[in-house]
Amino acid sequence: MFRLFLGGETQVGETQMDGNQEAASRVTRDELERQWPGPRLTTYPDPVVSALGLPPVASRVLRELGLPDGVPVLFTAASPSRAPGALPPEAAGAVLVGRVWNDEHALLVVPDERVLAWHESGELTAVNTDLERYLRFLVCVDAVQERMDAVDSGLVSRGAYEALVAEQRETMRRADPQALADGWWWPGVVDELLMI
Repeated sequence: MFRLFLGGETQVGETQMDGNQEAASRVTRDELERQWPGPRLTTYPDPVVSALGLPPVASRVLRELGLPDGVPVLFTAASPSRAPGALPPEAAGAVLVGRVWNDEHALLVVPDERVLAWHESGELTAVNTDLERYLRFLVCVDAVQERMDAVDSGLVSRGAYEALVAEQRETMRRADPQALADGWWWPGVVDELLMI
């Protein structure tokens, strides 16, 4: 499901965004609270965020929007801290913000805003171009994941489910098209959602 991301093999450059892409990538606190109701979102105080030297988008996300405490299979929050262990050069200066895929990978934010998934085996995979876009994708995929059981029980048709997957994939494409490229994290996740 995952492909190795190596800085020298995968070109990661500045992405020019049009107004639609910028709007599609924006996530509001209200939207996050609708997706994860109750006290499931955690924001972090300014001294914690400032001490980590995070880039601007990641800093704003942690201070103002917050991260969900957990999304089954997809994400478990961690108190933001300098990433532990011997990381590859592409992840220099990374900050750990959570764990992903049944907690098998560390979710990191690097100084150029990219979000990467790192496995202790040394596998490093690009996830999103910034943390806000990561949240956009997490909202989309969690919405799909919530409907999976309804398909199995016959409450939602396979066609309606596939339409939801296509709709959410289009939202993700508008928000962060690079994150759906071969070799990045999300194509494999979306493919798995279609294999139910």
